[in-house]
Amino acid sequence: MKKIDANQSVYQLVKDHPAIREILVELGFDKIIKGGMLESVGRFMTLKKGINHKKKDAQAIKQAFNAEGYDVEGLS
Repeated sequence: MKKIDANQSVYQLVKDHPAIREILVELGFDKIIKGGMLESVGRFMTLKKGINHKKKDAQAIKQAFNAEGYDVEGLS
């Protein structure tokens, strides 16, 4: 299982693991596919901050990533 850090920027996560982009879109983080959003906001927005901002269930996000072969560290 690939490990990812919820405290890393979304930009860096997608850069290191391109498949994460589609997972995020499926989980409701669809703004990252809009022109320039990943390159701008994604550079300072972490996965953890995004979950809090969108009021998503961290455990559900973690389970979704687990189902795709990713172990998310930094989420309670």
